[in-house]
Amino acid sequence: MVDIWTCKKDFHILAISAAVDYKEQMTSVLLSFRRLLHPSTATYISAVIENELEKHKIASKINFIITDNASYFVKGLQDMNQSQWPDFGTDSDSEPSDWGDESNVNSHPEMLSHFYSQRLSCFLHTLDLAHKDAERDTPSFQMLVQHLKTILKACKRNYIRNLMCETYGENFALRSPTEVRWNSKYSLLKSIIAICIRLREMSQNDIHQTTRNFITALETSLKDRFSGVFDLIRGVPKSLSEADTRFGHPIYVLATVLNPRIRLFDNFVNKVANITSQNPVLVKSRLKSACIIALNAFRAVFEPMEAGPPVKKNCKDFSLLEEFFDEEEDNVSRLNAEFEDYISSSNKLCDQSVLEFWRDQKSLTLSRIALEVLKVPESSASVESVFSTASHVQRANRSKMLTKTVARAVMLKKNEFILE
Repeated sequence: MVDIWTCKKDFHILAISAAVDYKEQMTSVLLSFRRLLHPSTATYISAVIENELEKHKIASKINFIITDNASYFVKGLQDMNQSQWPDFGTDSDSEPSDWGDESNVNSHPEMLSHFYSQRLSCFLHTLDLAHKDAERDTPSFQMLVQHLKTILKACKRNYIRNLMCETYGENFALRSPTEVRWNSKYSLLKSIIAICIRLREMSQNDIHQTTRNFITALETSLKDRFSGVFDLIRGVPKSLSEADTRFGHPIYVLATVLNPRIRLFDNFVNKVANITSQNPVLVKSRLKSACIIALNAFRAVFEPMEAGPPVKKNCKDFSLLEEFFDEEEDNVSRLNAEFEDYISSSNKLCDQSVLEFWRDQKSLTLSRIALEVLKVPESSASVESVFSTASHVQRANRSKMLTKTVARAVMLKKNEFILE
């Protein structure tokens, strides 16, 4: 068996092995493994092979020489009986200067001239050529091989390989197919089919329970990440929701009205009227009523808790209960009055941001609600920050904010088209 390998550094290695019948048993022996010092021509290759065989004194005992179908092997071994070359020795030995001169083919009559052998094509190389013929005539198989290579490229990543090993308790050996090894593609296909079988088993047994557990964990994470945004949206009164079914979620409408640059000015009301195809006067009245209801609904959420229980008075006359309702009525009236003053005042913002405007207002109840609705703290999750614009992000006095009020994150962003 004779073969030549080409190394990355652009030199060639020749290997000669023999299958020997030794004591009625076939034994493989490596006869030569050397670097070729000259280009691989038919004359040079045949001379090197003959020299190695004569050195081991087995030239007359060779029945067949197996090589691949390279032209220098085919031509060189055909002419081997007619050419006799001097001993070139090993890599360190000097070779004659006339090694490539074909006129000197018969210039060494002292060499044995009885050498004869028959060249056979390598079975595996021939099978590989047959495989390539079939692959060339079957485009669908070529597409399959490309898909396999794509999967192989992904599975070659260390973390995926380690994950597969940990999951299945065994190491799936995925090796890149070699062009000159016909069975390498089938080995890759076999390995990937084994992985697919394991994936199918997992999907049949565990996929439903796994997804249920994931959905439960996802719901918990969403509640934590949004930090109360869902609760705020669920608390929107139905009247405000009905007033805003055509152009966005009602919480954004409230945020829009609480923007002092917009309020319930005619420009905003007319745009809403055009979208909802309603009378502007009716739209303004409905928005005003819905916003008042929403503000009073949110007031209880944003109302700070008392440091201690109220002082108990004469319960026989239900004075404590009456005092509670009187105080509640005063809070509602005060909030309604503050909102009326706000929407009827002129727009004099200058260079103030929206948050600065509400921090400077004397309407305590409305200001507190507006700040909680409009601001998004700097420490909030990225999913919450999408509800805000950069100018509305709370960056100062972070220590004064309560944890439960971190994510009252509703902004005008969704309704930007109304302001164009």
